[in-house]
Amino acid sequence: MTEGSPSPPSEPNARLSPSVLRVVVAFALFGVLALPLLRLPGAESPALLARADHGAVSIAIVGDSRPHVTLSPARLREGLAAAGLRGDGYNFAVDGTDLVHHTDFVLRGLLARGTKPKVIIWAPNPLGFNDARTNNRLEQLAGMELGVLRSAGAPFEMQLDLVTMRIFPPYRQRPLVAAKVADYAERAGKKGLKLQERLGLTWVEPALSREYLPQPDGHEPFKVLDWRDRFERGLRSYETEFAALTAMRWHLQLAHELLRRAHAAGVLVVVIQLPVAHVYLETFTRDARYIAWRGAIEQMAKAEGAVYLDHERHFPEPDEQRFGDPAHMNVDAAYEYSAWLGTELARDPAVRAALSL
Repeated sequence: MTEGSPSPPSEPNARLSPSVLRVVVAFALFGVLALPLLRLPGAESPALLARADHGAVSIAIVGDSRPHVTLSPARLREGLAAAGLRGDGYNFAVDGTDLVHHTDFVLRGLLARGTKPKVIIWAPNPLGFNDARTNNRLEQLAGMELGVLRSAGAPFEMQLDLVTMRIFPPYRQRPLVAAKVADYAERAGKKGLKLQERLGLTWVEPALSREYLPQPDGHEPFKVLDWRDRFERGLRSYETEFAALTAMRWHLQLAHELLRRAHAAGVLVVVIQLPVAHVYLETFTRDARYIAWRGAIEQMAKAEGAVYLDHERHFPEPDEQRFGDPAHMNVDAAYEYSAWLGTELARDPAVRAALSL
């Protein structure tokens, strides 16, 4: 090379530095080791799974454990039939879910899959609107419309979790792994009972407080076996949950989107405040947060063409024996109320028009 001539361009170094290579290898190994987690069942929403088998119902029931144990499609159908209306339904409610799950199921499961139902019966409650509740069974929401969450103002943490589940599916299985570990730990503890007894320790299997009676239409009522203990524990649990109830801003925005989308799709939503025990009425429904929530739900329901029904005081007092805990009816009360509700719905002009289409 002569003096003054330009030097040849240096070849780029295609090799990764040892530190970067170690990170890449670590992530690759972690991904390979995590793949067996995908075989764990239970990550999909039970409501979406049920929808695959019931794609042409005229009435869809949506909500958490309260409508799940309360609303009987069979009894509703009987009440509607007495008024000359046909209303084949299915109870898609899922225990432990909240408004985010209900919105996702309505948008993805009812409005985008199968034949749209004519009527959606949605039974919300304020505990499912807690803005601080950001990590509830997110594995069931992996396919949710992220734009809906963003427009409602949902926390970035929740949105990031859902994006991560899509990019790296094993991340979706974390709650299932934790449940498996807890189950194995409980089994190991029971197997060690004899050793514990030799050490002078005692353990008594708690008595069942209720027996569940699953029905083919998704309804799962229960028969009370031990009333007082479960009722009192339920009351304490509600006290704890209401004490932790914070703002409900983005959840209310999400509820408005649920109602708006259903109305735009030509589906009538019936919003029901289900009956509760007298102690629940006296302890919780007078709270300012509860009153504001109930008023907001009623207002947005009417604004979006939905039917709003408040049946919280349906049963006369004293009524505690109709409930397994302050907000969940026993099987007899559930069947009685569902049949009555069928006749009430048949009287509503909007419901009659929807089911007559």
